[in-house]
Amino acid sequence: MFVAALGYLGLADGRLPTWALFLYGAEPGMLYRRLVDGFFAGVEQGPYLGPEAPWFLGEWVAAALLVVWALGPATLGYLRFRSTDL
Repeated sequence: MFVAALGYLGLADGRLPTWALFLYGAEPGMLYRRLVDGFFAGVEQGPYLGPEAPWFLGEWVAAALLVVWALGPATLGYLRFRSTDL
């Protein structure tokens, strides 16, 4: 459905562009799977880990984004409530 909508807008030609793969794969569950597949399972195929995949779809970027997902909300919550008087 998403690919069809992008095709209608002239942004895709039957498959997801790399920027859309990046946005789709930025979900924490997908990042974790990419991290495990890339570092521990040794998977070297698919749209994220293949040899023709862009660098920003690799396991190192997935690791960095997963850290941001883990620490980002806690940091923002701390900054928001550190000066609040409860």
